[in-house]
Amino acid sequence: MPRERTANNPLTPERQCSSHENDEETCETSQYGCCILCYILMFLLCIVEMRTRTRIVLTWLYVLVAAIVVGTLVRHSHDKTSYQMSYLDMRPLDDISTTYCRGVSLITDSMLDVYRFENKPKLSDVAAQPDLQDFRVDLHAAKYTYWLFYFLKGSRLIVSVCGRQGSTFLYFENKANFSTRWTPDRLCRGYNCYVKESYYHCNGNSRLEFTFTAPDDDEYYLVILNDAVYSRYHIRFYITRNVYNITEATQVCLAENACSIDLHLKRSETLVAVDREEDSFGDTLTTTCHPRYSMYILIFGFFPFLCGILCTYIVIKCRRKRRTSELRNGEVFTVMGSGDLQGISNDGYDIQMRPPNYEDVVPPSYEDVLEEKRRQEQTGSASMLQGVFDFQHHHHPQQQQQS
Repeated sequence: MPRERTANNPLTPERQCSSHENDEETCETSQYGCCILCYILMFLLCIVEMRTRTRIVLTWLYVLVAAIVVGTLVRHSHDKTSYQMSYLDMRPLDDISTTYCRGVSLITDSMLDVYRFENKPKLSDVAAQPDLQDFRVDLHAAKYTYWLFYFLKGSRLIVSVCGRQGSTFLYFENKANFSTRWTPDRLCRGYNCYVKESYYHCNGNSRLEFTFTAPDDDEYYLVILNDAVYSRYHIRFYITRNVYNITEATQVCLAENACSIDLHLKRSETLVAVDREEDSFGDTLTTTCHPRYSMYILIFGFFPFLCGILCTYIVIKCRRKRRTSELRNGEVFTVMGSGDLQGISNDGYDIQMRPPNYEDVVPPSYEDVLEEKRRQEQTGSASMLQGVFDFQHHHHPQQQQQS
């Protein structure tokens, strides 16, 4: 039989060992990469051991980045705001901040009156004159149309309608319920989207009426959904609005579609816009903030600077406290003012004074101590004489020979 060649056999021990070595190298490489990532993360979180200067630099870097990011987000959130308004809507512009805006510009396609209230606006004791609006609408099957209003709390809407076939009327409060929830899902699963639902079926020229009262200050959507085949509707709106008492306000814009207003640094100051354009529904009002740079410098400049100084002080104080603790565990000191004798202080070492214990070793008597001392003196004298004799013998050998 011909011999199998090792190079062509994938199951040989050499190939298996090489495969295991490659797997080990790959595993070590991945572990090394994970360790580097963990170290970088711990370094950025200031968890690992590092120099005090490095920790302070990282602290100031974080403070600077946080101030820039938060300041940018705040600036972007107050930059532009959009509102939707219809004819005779009286709407407070609540999203304008007098803290971050020294002024504001208003732009819209319709004509506006704008009032400035020094405090929170109050409702007038007398409601506005009823408003009558008349519309004719054609709807195909399963289609809908809607009207948008901004009502103050207590405003009343009466809808008078006549059509050839049956329809459903839905009343939505705020844009989220209408645009975000009901429009994608007509069944509105999981939410109570509308505040009221009415079913209408008209025979011949009969006309039915529905009444709706606004429970809060908010946007309201009136939706007519055609449940049958193509149909034509004749709709009338009778609106009785609650309005603010404008005698307590200052009129800053009159029948304009573009207006610029200066704002005072007061949180209670409120702007209220009134749409004066007839037959306008859902027109967009855009406000642009003129930044109050002094507040940005104070909030996102001065305060972060103080925060950085405080963090730096804490880092240095903690470092000094740690260093003092290390020195206490091993502090070099000089005894009796001499530089030659030094020692190591150890506060953790406790010396306990106790009398000697003679249970295992019996102390010698007084006579034994004197005898031992006499013996040591005799031994010392003999050693001294022997040393003198050796010295003379080593340095004067001739004299010793003659003698």
